[in-house]
Amino acid sequence: MRLPLNPGQFVTVAGSPGVVIGTYNDPAIPQDHLAVWFGEITASGDPRVKTVPEEDVTPLEKPAEYYH
Repeated sequence: MRLPLNPGQFVTVAGSPGVVIGTYNDPAIPQDHLAVWFGEITASGDPRVKTVPEEDVTPLEKPAEYYH
């Protein structure tokens, strides 16, 4: 059984790292999908978030690296 993925969790989708920012509990997100931010922004500077099937999302195996 796969553990649920939660907002704020780092993941990979097709080898690209991202952060889960929403789940299908949000009415704007399709059933069995997650909203993942890959660091992309719109021309106006707003975050651009992609919805992807939950089955395509893998939790990041290593912890995030912090730097200052």
